[in-house]
Amino acid sequence: KTFAADINVKNNRNIGYRIISNEGKVVYIEESFLNPVESDLLPKGLEKTQTKVNYFVGKKENHHSGISTYNSVDLGEIWSGINIKLSSGNKNIEKIFELKPDADANEIRIEIKGAKDICENSDKELQVDLPSGEDICFTQPKAWQEINGEITYVPVKYKVYADNSVLSYGFELGEYNPGLPVYIDPLLASSFLGGSLFDYAQNVIIGKDNDVFVGGNTSSHDFPTTNSSYDESLNDSTDVFIARLNKDLTVLKTCTFIGGNNFEFLKDMILDKNDNVYFTGLTFSSNYPTTLNAYDNSYNSEGSQWFGDMMISMLNSSLDDLTYSTFVGSYHNDYGSGIDIDTSGNIFVAGISTSGIPPVGPQFENRTNGFVFLKMDNTLSNLLSTNSIKGNSYIWPWDLVIDSSNQVFITGYTSATDFPTTVDCFQKTNNGKSDAFLIRLENDLSSLLASTYIGGKEDDISYCVIIDSTNNAYIAGETNSDNFPYSLFAYDTSYANSNFKLSDAFISILDSNLMEMKASTYLGGQNFETAYDLVLDSLGNIFVSGYTFSYDFPVFCNSYDNSFNGDDDCFISKFNMDLSDLLASTYIGGNKSDHAYSIDINSFGNIFSAGYTESNNFPALLSFDTTYNGGDSDGFVFKISPNLESPYPCCTDLINPIPNSTNNPTTLMLSWSEAIGATGYYLSVGSSLGEYNILDDIDIGNKTEYQLSDLPCGDSIFVNIKPYNDYGVNNHCYSFLFLIAEPFLQIDSYDICEGDSILWNGEIYSDPGTYNINFIDINGCDSTFQLVLNVNPSNFESKTLGICEGDSVRWYNHYYTEEGNYYQNFTNIYGCDSIYEMVLEVYPNSEIHEFNSICPGDTLNWEGQQLYSEGIYTAEYFSINDCDSTIVLDLKISSEYFMFDTVTICNGDSYQWQNQNYSLAGDYTAIYQTEEGCDSIFYLNLNLNDSYNFHDELSICEGDSIEWQGENYSVSGEYYKSFQSVDGCDSFYKLTLNVNENYYFEEEFSICQDESIEWHGKTLSEAGVYYKNYQTIYECDSNYQLTLTKVIIDTSVYISGDSLVAVNDENAIYQWFTCPDYKIIEGATQPTYLATKSGSYAVEITQEGCVDTSSCYYLIHSGFGKIEDNIDFTIFPNPVFHDQITIFHEKNNRSYSIYFMDLKGHNVLKKENSFGITKIDSGKLKSGVYLLIIKSENYMVFKKIVVIE
Repeated sequence: KTFAADINVKNNRNIGYRIISNEGKVVYIEESFLNPVESDLLPKGLEKTQTKVNYFVGKKENHHSGISTYNSVDLGEIWSGINIKLSSGNKNIEKIFELKPDADANEIRIEIKGAKDICENSDKELQVDLPSGEDICFTQPKAWQEINGEITYVPVKYKVYADNSVLSYGFELGEYNPGLPVYIDPLLASSFLGGSLFDYAQNVIIGKDNDVFVGGNTSSHDFPTTNSSYDESLNDSTDVFIARLNKDLTVLKTCTFIGGNNFEFLKDMILDKNDNVYFTGLTFSSNYPTTLNAYDNSYNSEGSQWFGDMMISMLNSSLDDLTYSTFVGSYHNDYGSGIDIDTSGNIFVAGISTSGIPPVGPQFENRTNGFVFLKMDNTLSNLLSTNSIKGNSYIWPWDLVIDSSNQVFITGYTSATDFPTTVDCFQKTNNGKSDAFLIRLENDLSSLLASTYIGGKEDDISYCVIIDSTNNAYIAGETNSDNFPYSLFAYDTSYANSNFKLSDAFISILDSNLMEMKASTYLGGQNFETAYDLVLDSLGNIFVSGYTFSYDFPVFCNSYDNSFNGDDDCFISKFNMDLSDLLASTYIGGNKSDHAYSIDINSFGNIFSAGYTESNNFPALLSFDTTYNGGDSDGFVFKISPNLESPYPCCTDLINPIPNSTNNPTTLMLSWSEAIGATGYYLSVGSSLGEYNILDDIDIGNKTEYQLSDLPCGDSIFVNIKPYNDYGVNNHCYSFLFLIAEPFLQIDSYDICEGDSILWNGEIYSDPGTYNINFIDINGCDSTFQLVLNVNPSNFESKTLGICEGDSVRWYNHYYTEEGNYYQNFTNIYGCDSIYEMVLEVYPNSEIHEFNSICPGDTLNWEGQQLYSEGIYTAEYFSINDCDSTIVLDLKISSEYFMFDTVTICNGDSYQWQNQNYSLAGDYTAIYQTEEGCDSIFYLNLNLNDSYNFHDELSICEGDSIEWQGENYSVSGEYYKSFQSVDGCDSFYKLTLNVNENYYFEEEFSICQDESIEWHGKTLSEAGVYYKNYQTIYECDSNYQLTLTKVIIDTSVYISGDSLVAVNDENAIYQWFTCPDYKIIEGATQPTYLATKSGSYAVEITQEGCVDTSSCYYLIHSGFGKIEDNIDFTIFPNPVFHDQITIFHEKNNRSYSIYFMDLKGHNVLKKENSFGITKIDSGKLKSGVYLLIIKSENYMVFKKIVVIE
């Protein structure tokens, strides 16, 4: 069943079509192969599917069940050297004709029975007219040959025969190589992979038989898994999926889920030499499937919704068995980002581990966490080596690959400025923000052989790394840097974006030592691009896949798709081996978001890419699934020929007239550029877009010009040129537009001044009026020119102004102060002269001067003003011309004198002033008059000084002295001094001095080692001399001194043979004990104790009233006996990498105690009265080797255990 008809194949190999007409009538036609070489060959099913059908028609004995189904039917050899196969795809049936070398295409003749007529229509389809009046069409045929791994298209079209009432058709081929097979069918294939929710494909890898393996992630319960695959049902949330399709993408051979009860994300996958699939990523599922003998069967992030584990798994090539699978990680987040296999089958993974993985082998860091990389055996049972690199900021690994010498390359990006680089590497330092990095490691991960940054001043990210046959490294990603390193002859040396937030893709090639950038180029348009994956063909050409938001991403006119489809599109680009030339490039996408994440190449040279799409019109063709399945996105995988080209010719460019030009003549020569791949052109011309009423699809052969005549005046002319070749017509070329000149009336309007004239169309005009001149057939259209002339007058104005002397007048932005005639010349609104005159007159002013004086504080009444300050005063009046008459007064203030005397005398003396004697303190005044009649005043301030008597009473401490009146005193008593004051009067001083006593106390005390003493508010525990100072009520010193001694007991013990020996001190008392119960050993009171059996012992030492006990020391007696039979304990893990140690014995039913002894015999950790399984926190132990003693009433077990922090 198809959308067009029900189709069946008969035993005689005829093909029947049951068609329902628009009116609901059933129409049946049949294709019959004329003149076949073998008429008895039966059809044979190919590519068997999982689906079974039941067929119940008529009686029970005619019922059939469990009938097999197939994706294609081989009709065998119909004509000599010509085979036909029917293949399902695109929800339709294709007939694929294979012409073997030297087969004759003219042999092909297929009769259509039941048709009214057949013909080839304008779209190069085979149109079949039905008796009902309707028609159906067979799509335009396509033919190709594969030459040296490249697809070469062969021109092909339908050939219709109508003879002897037999309606039949065949094919007419253009030039081709008769020594190679010819296929009549399209090459490009593309398939959706998805269900009704979120799906995307992360990886595509070509297997050894050219089958296509695709891996990704899905949250769709109806994702198309196959019967008998490893897991046919979605587990929860998001699962990993792995699918295997045939090389043509028409058959989904097998597909499986892998997951647990939470989220899984696939990051990378690889095939081994047997097409077994190894993959890595991230799981949040505690029940993610692991296998027996896996390195780690336990989920390490249990209880956290934010953290997951790295998972590494292997499915067999049939995808029906999870052969090996393991967790790797610790409590915090862990995931794998890149995976590869060396020639020995060992598995290498790069990723992130927040809390760390076990260190195996020599390490670069003191803890294996952050950016980590590991090596495992191919059964995923053992960690063979691990290592890590850390820096002062984030480091994100993205991809890993193994070179031909089994060395390991890892790429990613980092903002760390201390990322380790090697001597003479390409770039030793971070150039800004985040840079890409690339490292090369020894196979055992123990040595960093080469390391370099790659980047510019902004963010640079590397997403993939591949290696060529000489171990050169190729990386690709995205850059926001306009100074990203590029090579001299690179295809593109310019960053395409002015906005540093929009990245360009980049591709770079470095030598194996990472010292030389062999080639590097930008790739992109004026919006965002990123490159995700690379692959090389057999000639060293470089294919890159990614996605772009740019409408101007570099593609070619004959690219498979040369137009940006909207939102963001996938791109595939092909470079030569030194990145100096872009050989091919194409968009692939629909009207929404499309991303190509992975790329690979098969043995035929065809390119495969996988990713995700949100576009329901993504170009899915001739494949397993050509229908968008709904939800947020579908995964996809597509196949395309390596030239990335469309077989159709390119569009052309209009040369004459210039597109969008105006005022073109009605007769012109239309010309255009030669279109790439074209053998001819269809030309359409019309006066409206899409309606070509002048020429409609005229075949003008291979000419590139055409004469157009009698085009309508004033109309828009649309031109559509469709190039064609033997393959078909390019119906997707844009139309061009140009405009024909219009009939018009051109009006020229001018203004002139009276007396002027104008030259217009060869004539001189000076009088106002309207003048017309008519022209015939300008560009095929009549035109009229009209002159409208206006004559404008000039102006003159004059006025007289008067000002007072010393004033000014502003006239036309100038100031004038002198009499005279002044002129200004202007152009009026018509551009003619306007003259303005000013006659200026100046009138005089008058001024009278007067002089006067007054005493200070007096007032003068002058011209109505009350004046009391010195200065120049004016009084103004107006003359008959309104100019100023001014009276000026110069007023002076006469001098007045004031004299002040201040005098001090001793009490009892007198002072003569202004002929008077004064003996009492006070203020006195004497007044006189000057020649000008103003006052002169004298003032006296008289002061009296007394004699002084002072008494000081002071105290000092014993031993101190005091300075008083210039002398030192230290003995109690009364002292006197006499002085004369600064005023010459007597002063007398008396001192009464008292001397007070000081106090001093000394003490001695002794304490034990762990004791302390309270002394004057302090707690003292260390030997030494201590002081305390107080002050008496007279503020003199009271000093206290303490000499504190401490008894130190040396409790060290050493073992000599069967004896334990303490430090011998004749003043000490000794008592030995057993450990850990500290039971007294009778009679063991000497510095040396001879043990009688193995055990743990300590000694108590008493010295000078102090007691101290040594640590417990374990002694193995020379006569130590055998432990109890069959008592042995399981200790794991050992060595201890994790926080807990588990101790148990399956047959033990007794309580026991556990002791950890260090190499010195010290008991550093113990746990008593344990029973069954015991867990010990090893975080309290330092790294080292310990003796573990497990002791019960009836036995003692000894174990060595290693602890690593």
